[in-house]
Amino acid sequence: MNTVNIENVHIFASILYEQLVNPKSQCHKTGKYTSVIENAMKEAFSFEDISPDWYLGEKEFYGTFGNKDEVRKNCFVVIKARTMQHAREQMFGVYNNKWAFVYPTAEEAGVDKYKLMKINLGE
Repeated sequence: MNTVNIENVHIFASILYEQLVNPKSQCHKTGKYTSVIENAMKEAFSFEDISPDWYLGEKEFYGTFGNKDEVRKNCFVVIKARTMQHAREQMFGVYNNKWAFVYPTAEEAGVDKYKLMKINLGE
């Protein structure tokens, strides 16, 4: 795991603050705050291999299909998202209404209990 020195954290925070409070910044024009965070990270830190989870707090959610999709009915997908709502939005974006539920854990999704098969998001 990479270590982060405090000076880089201050640089990151300064860049981020400038972008978020400046009404003329790109994020205010587009509403795309994630790219602002990514760009600030690239400027502040020397390593490029930080995953977005590090700063967005993304976690894994588990999407299931039930009987709504005959092909995927015994499958599940792992969705990386910040919140359950973001995970649901990804499921709608990819599968429209052809999915059943999004769960916070594999156990709650019944992955082992129902012997669900993992597929990649979009399959």
